Amino acid sequence: MVRPEGLLAIIGCNNCGKCALVCSHGALQHHNGRVTIDYDLCILCMDCAEVCPIKAIVYIE
Repeated sequence: MVRPEGLLAIIGCNNCGKCALVCSHGALQHHNGRVTIDYDLCILCMDCAEVCPIKAIVYIE
């Protein structure tokens, strides 16, 4: 599988964890009240960005 170029950034996150719940690749984790991204697991499907209630997850080329 060819990985898309770019990455996700979390800007102004309120750490609700909804993004981690929908990430089918386990790239987003919600630990100790904080959301983190494992860039090795992220395939840039953007499912997380779609469910973010404050649009804190953005794609950066």
